[in-house]
Parts: sequence; structure tokens; C-alpha cells
Amino acid sequence: NPEEISQALDRALACQHLCVLEVVQDPAVKPLMAKHGVIAKQPDEGKPIALRRGHPPRQHKPSKWAQQFPKGQGDRQWDTPTESLVMAGEASSVLKASEPARLRLMHQKVDASEPKVACKSLARETGESATSRGTSNSEDDLDEDVLVQVSVAEYIAQFLADCGVTHVFGGHGGAVVPLINAICRHPDLTWVYMRCEVNASLAAAAYAKLGGGLGCCIGTSGPGASHLTTGLLDAELDGCPVLCITGMKSSDKVGVSDFQDIGQTEIFKAANIASSKTAMHAGSVVALVRAAASAAVSRCSCCHLAIPCDIQQALINSPPRLTQQLEDTQRTVSNTWALRTTVAHMPQRPPHELVASCAAYVLRLRKRGERILIAVGHRGVDAGELIQSIAETLGIPIVTTLDAKGSVPEHHPLVAGVLGIFGNPGMEAPLALLQAADVVISVGIHEHTQLLMTGAGVQQRRLVRIDSSSAAMETHCQAVHTLLGDISECCSMLQDAIDHRLQNLQRGSSATTVASHTARAAFPRDGWGQFITNQGDGHALTSFHGGMMNGGTLNQRPSVYRVPPDDITHGFCHPGCLLQALGPRLPDNATVCVDVGDVTLWTSLCLCLSKPGQRTLTSMRLGTMGYSLCASLAAGALRPDSHVVAIAGDGGVQMSINELATLQQLPVRKLLVIVLVNRLLGRVANEVWGPAGTAPAS
Repeated sequence: NPEEISQALDRALACQHLCVLEVVQDPAVKPLMAKHGVIAKQPDEGKPIALRRGHPPRQHKPSKWAQQFPKGQGDRQWDTPTESLVMAGEASSVLKASEPARLRLMHQKVDASEPKVACKSLARETGESATSRGTSNSEDDLDEDVLVQVSVAEYIAQFLADCGVTHVFGGHGGAVVPLINAICRHPDLTWVYMRCEVNASLAAAAYAKLGGGLGCCIGTSGPGASHLTTGLLDAELDGCPVLCITGMKSSDKVGVSDFQDIGQTEIFKAANIASSKTAMHAGSVVALVRAAASAAVSRCSCCHLAIPCDIQQALINSPPRLTQQLEDTQRTVSNTWALRTTVAHMPQRPPHELVASCAAYVLRLRKRGERILIAVGHRGVDAGELIQSIAETLGIPIVTTLDAKGSVPEHHPLVAGVLGIFGNPGMEAPLALLQAADVVISVGIHEHTQLLMTGAGVQQRRLVRIDSSSAAMETHCQAVHTLLGDISECCSMLQDAIDHRLQNLQRGSSATTVASHTARAAFPRDGWGQFITNQGDGHALTSFHGGMMNGGTLNQRPSVYRVPPDDITHGFCHPGCLLQALGPRLPDNATVCVDVGDVTLWTSLCLCLSKPGQRTLTSMRLGTMGYSLCASLAAGALRPDSHVVAIAGDGGVQMSINELATLQQLPVRKLLVIVLVNRLLGRVANEVWGPAGTAPAS
């Protein structure tokens, strides 16, 4: 009542501290604009129409569909209320409750010149309409020559499902209502409503990084679209395939509307997004969305497509599905791989001759005593066991990027730890090995500047590269050998080629010659002998005293590092102690989502991941604070039965703490959020800034 409202406002305004006044509203109460004059229904047709100020309602001419069937037949009614489909600020473009959801099944045969439609799943959704007409809706009775018409929004939803997408992240808004409704109705898609579009794009980037396939995020026009740029840049820099779809004002209002009408393609192109297009006609959507998804997957980048809201409702002929048959394997490949092979023409297996040449080159280097280092990126995590086998065969060390941490068990004696954090070389042990390395075998790494380049931008180490796509390779690094294809397949072929060559040497050479090639032989004096010792059945990293580094440097790695007692302050919890205790407690297939800040450094050094299937997600190159909670959403979506741990500082967690509500709705069943509280931005306070080397003011 008015008295309670007045008292509450008086108390709130008189408060001398932080005050939150929560107004609990009846959901049935609608704003005046939605209650009066936005939509009206035509009595004879039952279709919502727009009311334009100063003009009479526009009358709908009965369509051929309405003329052919009596009222109620052929229309598929959805549970979505008509009012929820009204676009804010756009009275001239009101969604029709039945029209976008209708699947029109035309009874004329398709001409021989037109391709046959293979989208049976879309045709099956017309079962209710078919039943109402007295026809059968079983799969056996569906005629493949019958053309299925769907709305643009419904086609995009089916397209995403065909590409292997399971979760779509985004923010809601009037300009994407048709698309989001289609996603919500699709049985194979889950709509994840995020509290901010920035976090939605970060979650899509993490989804692509963890799952290895295409991620997708959606935003409405205006600020909804501009908010997405941060996460898309994160995906672009880390080499994660993401498709971003944004809504726009009606096509007749683009460029002349006074509300949330911005130049989206110009903004995304200025943000260095690989591709940004606008579909201004329904006929161009199929080609544009397929091109965008194909480019994102083949280049390991992100692509953007803007679609006006009226185009999302337009009807188009559904093209064939994307699953394709490869002649060389005679088996159906995954749709994501089909997209990649369609555009980049990349084989799943590299030529045997190229693999044999690469194996011979690596063994020749090892025989000469040159130092070879294996570096693993996030695209190589699925090949962890094979990478470990190659390292054991050759007796060479392994370093990983932070988002590949755990791909090879970190308790393994040849794993040195994480390389490259915040644009710096990383932890001491991998840095020492990198500085001494002559050759780097790169497995699934997107950026090689820290691995190969001097400060002047000159390549100082030779490179052997294993990756999934040539389109994702940077051009400023030159590789001696490059193996392209499925990374696990490439590593398996390389291991087989190395074993085969060693067996041939054993049959045709003396034992002394063979000993110089086999893994259990001692390294030459100018090789890794200073860093690696022969321990019976294998090799292990050890400390090197004097020379290039101080004593004990190689002990600064997750498997053996312990927090010095002098660094522990009574009454406080040291982050390293917490993370060292966390590592052994994490089960198989656990996902650790690491935020940006001091927490990143502590996690890199002190958390040891050594169990199968464990993964790490982080914002590697952009360094986006608030990443951990967004990534935990993606991890919970892809791994609903596994444990998810988000580790953030008190500064980073506040960047996305609103997504805790989203985490409850998804839901993520096994989530632990760890917040390290030091009451400051550690990386800012602890860094040395400026030419004079002075620290910033606190």
C-alpha cells in the first residue's frame, strides 16, 4: 500500500550506508506500452498485428495456407505467449505467434533441378499438422521429395545442432526473440541465458576450447551486440572456433532507427574479428551462416553474423543437412570435421612419407645431441598419452600452456610445468628448458612468439609443428616440418614412424649405434644431460647447479614444489598451500577454471593435475578478469557429471559474480568456487611499472 512504499523509501533514502531496496513485482503486471496498443488480434484470423500510431491497423490478407485449410488445421500452436514475442521499441514489426513456429509442408513435388531435402527431423516436427490433416507422420511415410519450408530462425537452430552445438549462450532482447524461441524449441539445443553478454561470449569461447568444436553466442541489437566483443576477442586470440549471431532492427529500419541501431559489422571488424557479415535478405542466410561456421572451425577463429529480426521470421526452403560421406574412409564423419574439410580441404591423416621424414629428422637431431623440447597447447590435450609416449621414447622434456595443463600428468618426471603467462615466459623450470632448447616440437599451440622469438622478433629456434589446420597457423614463424590433420592421429603416426625407424636401425646396426638412438641411452654431453638424468627405466628432470640458472630451478614445478615455511604467515592461508592440497583431491575428468591475476601464477605453479581427463581453462592471451565463472558454465554444460572448480581472486570474481544465478539455473551439479582474498589487484600492485621502475600508487 502507499504507506508502506513511502516508509520504505524514507528509510532507504535516510540510510548512511549501502542500501538495497528490493521491489517484488507481480509477474502478471505489464508495462503500459505492452498493455495498451502494442498488439491487437484480428477476430477472423486470430493473428497478432501491429498498431501504428496515427494509422489504422494493417489488415492481413489470408495466405494460401489459411485458404487451403480451415482455421485450426495446419497451424502448430506453441506455448509461448504472444505478448512475450513483442519487440521492444519496434511496434511495426510484431512477431506472429503461429507464423515463425509453423513448418509448411507443401504438397507439390520438388523439381528435378532442385536438391532433395534431407532434414527429416524438421519434417517430423510437422507431425501434429499432418495428423490434423489425416495423414501419417511416421518417418517411413515421409517423402524425401517433399520440400520443407522453415523460418530462418528454425533453420539456424537446426544448423547449430548439425554442427554439434549443444548449448547456446547469450543475452535476450527484442531483436533475437524469433531465434531464441527456435533454439528453445529445438530438442537438441539448450539455451543458456547469461546475465551479461560479455560473459556469454566468454562462456562460448570456453565451450569451444574445452569441447574442441564450435561454440555459439547470441546477443540482441545495440549494447547486446557490443558487449560480445570481449569474449569474441578472447576466442580469436586463443584460437577457439566461435560463431556469434546478433539481432538487428527490422531491415526497413536499419540505419534510420533511433533505438539500439548501431553499425555492428564495423564494430566487430574494428575489434579484429576475422569475419563480420550482415544478412539483409532471407535468401542469403543459408550461405552466410554456413560460410561463417566453416570459417570459424577451419581457421580456429570467431565469425559474426547479424540478422534483422524480420529476416529471422522469413520462410526459406530448408537445404540438405551437413553430414557428409568421405570417399576415402567410407564412414560418416563428425559434422564439425565435415565443415573443416569442406573449406580447408585438410585430410584427417598426414601423408606417411611426410611423417616418416619428420621422424627421421627428429631422430637425427637427437643423435647429434641437440636439445628438443615438446610444447603442448590446448588443441593438443586429447593427445596427451601419445605425447607422453613420444617424450619417453626420445627422452625429452615437456612444457604446456596453462590451458593445456593436465594434458600430460604433471607428476610425470619429464613434465616441467606451465610456459607463458601474461605475455611472460612463465615459471622458472620451463623457462630454463626453453632458453636451452634448440628445437621445439609444437603440438596444438596457436601462438609461437614466446617459444621461438627473440625480443627483436627474430626466430631463434627451429620448429616442428603438429596442428589441425593450416588456416590457423600464424605466418611469422617458419617450421622445418609440419604435420596437419587430427592431432591425435598425427602423434600416433609419428610415434609409429619413430618406433619403426628404431627397429630398422636395430636390425641393421651394431648395439653401440643403436644405443645412441634409444631412449635409455645417456644423452651426449652437449644435450639434455645437464637437465635430465637416466633413472633405470626412464628419464627424469633434475636440478642443475651453476651455469645458466641457480640451484634447484627445476624443482620449481608443480610435481615437486612446496611452499617455503618462511613464506607462510600465521593467521592467513597461503594460496600455494591450498592449491597443493587441492590437487590430489580432484577426481578424474575434473575441470579447473582459472581466473586472471595472482591466482593464475599460484595455480600454474602449485596445482598438480595428474589424473586422466583433467583439464584447465583460462583466458590465455587476452587475460580477461571474470573468466573463471563463465568458463565453469561451459564446463558444467559439457561435463555435467564431472567436478568443476573455479579459482578466482576477489577482484576477478566481482567481474562476473552475477553469473552465480546462471550457474544455479543450468544447473551445474558439482561446482566449487574458490576465491582468494587479498583485498587488492595483485598483478597491478606487485608489478613494476614505468621507466623509473616505480610501483603504482595503491
